[in-house]
Amino acid sequence: MKRLALIIAMVACFVANGQEFSREGRWQGEFATGLTTFGNYPAMSLFQDPTDKYSNCIGFQYTLGYYFDNSWLLGLTVNSTSGKTSQLSLEESFDLYSVLLDIRNYYGLTERITLESGVAVGLLVGNNRYVHLDEVTKAARYGARGCVSLGLNYQVTPSTHVGLQLNLPDISAFFTEVDVPAGLVPTKHALGVGYSLMLTLGGCF
Repeated sequence: MKRLALIIAMVACFVANGQEFSREGRWQGEFATGLTTFGNYPAMSLFQDPTDKYSNCIGFQYTLGYYFDNSWLLGLTVNSTSGKTSQLSLEESFDLYSVLLDIRNYYGLTERITLESGVAVGLLVGNNRYVHLDEVTKAARYGARGCVSLGLNYQVTPSTHVGLQLNLPDISAFFTEVDVPAGLVPTKHALGVGYSLMLTLGGCF
């Protein structure tokens, strides 16, 4: 009797392990953090900026998505990126916030490794802070952001993963202009083009 029970338990375990984990109809939450490089960095400044490219701008990203198919996810991604410009005399810094509609496709390379590709587009808010004549000034600009993403994920368990995500290109477009104090020259650049590389941690529920 004990042997029969053991055999039944082993068969049940084998069947359970052999079943493919289905994501369809499930939600996925994901956190990502990494560095962003802007290929047209002057767009991040309110003033004319001779620096073409800056790196080491830290970013954080949160995604909540729904699998409407086993390999397709539609979600909402919130991203924040911050850094300093080369306007050292003005102590200028910036914070970017975006809310993006995110669609991704997942393709299984092996049992545990998944290739991810996607497109995200949405609203962008850019907040700049600078010091001029000992007065701290804050200004906001609004626009749009879009990116193409490519990622590689490792399934730690059927429902959780860790991975790398590359956003290339990552485009930020500002549509509003900000007045600057007399004697300072405003930026002529409104389009920021760059890329970001992020570590991701996510799970289905």
